Amino acid sequence: MSRNLIISLLLGILIFSSKAALSAPISEDLNSAVAYAYFQIGEDESDDQSLSLSAFLGQIKEITENHYNVASIKQVLDAQKSGKTLPPKTIILTFEKFDRGFLRDVWPILKENNIPFLLFLNAAKLDTASSDKDSLDPDWDDARALKNSPLSEIGITPYSYTHSANIDNSDIEMDINRAKTLFREKMEIEPLYFSYPFGEFTPGYLDVISKQGFMAAFTQASGVIGLSTPRNLIPRFTMTESFADIERFRMTSSALPFPVTGITPMSVFSKTNPPSLGFTVSHDIPDQDIKKMSCFASGISDVSIHSTGHHVQIELPTAFDDGKGRVNCTIPVSVTDGSGDDDNLRWRWLGFQFSFPE
Repeated sequence: MSRNLIISLLLGILIFSSKAALSAPISEDLNSAVAYAYFQIGEDESDDQSLSLSAFLGQIKEITENHYNVASIKQVLDAQKSGKTLPPKTIILTFEKFDRGFLRDVWPILKENNIPFLLFLNAAKLDTASSDKDSLDPDWDDARALKNSPLSEIGITPYSYTHSANIDNSDIEMDINRAKTLFREKMEIEPLYFSYPFGEFTPGYLDVISKQGFMAAFTQASGVIGLSTPRNLIPRFTMTESFADIERFRMTSSALPFPVTGITPMSVFSKTNPPSLGFTVSHDIPDQDIKKMSCFASGISDVSIHSTGHHVQIELPTAFDDGKGRVNCTIPVSVTDGSGDDDNLRWRWLGFQFSFPE
C-alpha cells in the first residue's frame, strides 16, 4: 500500500471520528421549528429592517423547490405538546409590517404558493388608517379580509409600538388590553399571539405577558423553537437585506434547539456594556458538547466562553459600539439524513439581543 494512500485513509478515519464525536440528537430535535421575522419588504430598502422583494422571492423559491415544511405556530406548538415529529426544515414565517407593500406584493406571493403565515397587527395604525379617508395604508377592513384566509394567523403588538425601557408595567398592561379590546370589537377574535416591539422585554414585561393568556409571545433574538422554549420568549431569525442570502437561510432553517435555563440578564436591557451573560445548558446536552460551543458577538471578536459543568459565562472584551448588540452561540451536530450542510452538520443555535439605553 502506498504512503499517500495510507495518509488518505488515516485522514478519512480522523474526519469520520471527528464527526462521529459531535453532539448526538436530543428529544427536542424531533419537533423543533425555526421562525423568521420579516418587516419592511420591497418598499424603503434604506430601512435597516428592510428586505428587497427580489431577496424575498429568492427565499420563497428556495422554500417551494427544496422540501421545506412551512407550518403555522399552532401546528408547531400542538406537535410539541403531543410529541408528534415534525420534518426537518420546519419553518414559520412571521410578518410585522402590515402596509400597502404587504398587500400589493407579499400577500399575493404567499397566496399563490399556499404558504401559511403569522401576521402581527398594530391597532393604532389600523385606527389611523380607518379614520383618515385619504390614507393609503391598510385599515381594519383590510385586516378583516386577511383574517378570513385559511393561510393566516393573526397576532398583535401593544397599541403603542414603542421602546419599553422606561415604561411602567401598569402602562404596558393597559396598552396591551387596549389593543386586545379593539381586536375583539373590530375583528371578533381573541388574540393568541404577541410580539414585543423591537424585540424588547424586561422581567416585568414577561410577568405582564404571562397573565395575558397568549399562547406564544415572540422576540427578535435568533434561535430555535423547542419543547423547552418558554412560550413567552419565542425566538425568530430577523430577515433583513444583510442576512437574507440563501446559504444563511439554508443554515438557519436546519438549526436545532439549544435548551438553557437561568439566563442572566433576563432582559434585553443591560445595565453594563458589555453585558455579563450567563446561562445553564440543559443536561440533555453532554459535557463534551458544551466544550464544542462557539459564541459570536456583533462587531466584537475574541469572545470568551467559561464553563463550569453546565453553567456557561460569556465574556466580551469590549463594549458594543452602537447602543445595541447581539450574541449567538452554536454547537455542531453531525447528521446522516441529508438535512445538514455540505459537511453533514446542523447547528444548535442560541441567540441574545441587547440594548443599552442612554
